Amino acid sequence: MDTILVTSASGNIGHALVPLFLKETSFRLVLPTSSAAKLEKQLAPLKEYDLQKRAIVAEGDIKDPVWLEELCTSHGVNGVFLCLTGENELVVTGNTLLMLKRCKIEHLVYISSCFTPGGPLTEVPNVMAKVAIEELLERMPFTSTVLGPTAFFDNDLHGKAALLAGRLPQPIGPVGISRVSTEDIARAAKNALEDGGRRWAGKKIMIGSRKAYSEEKTVFMWSKALGRTITPIPNDEATRAHLEMRMRAFMSPSSARTLILMFERFGTDHFLTEEQYKTQVELLGRSPASDKYEDWVLATAQGWLS
Repeated sequence: MDTILVTSASGNIGHALVPLFLKETSFRLVLPTSSAAKLEKQLAPLKEYDLQKRAIVAEGDIKDPVWLEELCTSHGVNGVFLCLTGENELVVTGNTLLMLKRCKIEHLVYISSCFTPGGPLTEVPNVMAKVAIEELLERMPFTSTVLGPTAFFDNDLHGKAALLAGRLPQPIGPVGISRVSTEDIARAAKNALEDGGRRWAGKKIMIGSRKAYSEEKTVFMWSKALGRTITPIPNDEATRAHLEMRMRAFMSPSSARTLILMFERFGTDHFLTEEQYKTQVELLGRSPASDKYEDWVLATAQGWLS
């Protein structure tokens, strides 16, 4: 039985991935978390899958490589789902990869982001970290598969107040962006870990919708779903500067600037090519749930209004 270390099990992707592992594989899972009580509550509906043997919850600091190495060694971890974010992402992920090298794991799936090497998005700081991490992965002795999701459906949930007030929460622009369902990311990660590096080793698979959703299309969808007029936010320098000042009130200045740089590049790159789309279909083994963004918008709006 393979033993898989699953980081961010309580996160958006983890909520979809852990049940997939338990229902569709024989993997034993090691689940590091900062709150064992919270994660155990999340797992409670899955008790029929012999959680005591198959889901080992360990409370600790994921940023502590000594603790994490002891955890991996003591449980014989040989596969890893790696999804770490934050302003210290590069340092924490770098330490983790070098630790996993010592642990002699066999295969790893890393959640990066969808970008073209040398393209506009690589000038955004959080993407810069992922570029460096992908380069480090190439030097590791274990096999790895990288997943590059586009813009999450769930990002819209953070904009609930703005949408209900009749405006888009962020600028998009005329080019549009591909959107991604966490269901697809979880399915791709599960399939890649089951593959164990046989077919998908050394490859990066972009995950997202075939369609790019422009400002105009996004406004139309939310207006229809909510039954009210939604006003867009111009994706221009003056508007982004004003938005940055507002965001600094509830996030760090560096995080606010990073988001603004991301929004700026929404106007130049729609993320996913047709060839990349077809490759993800091969990995998923089905049509992407990400192509149902419009259905998700409608269902989400109905939930808000009920």
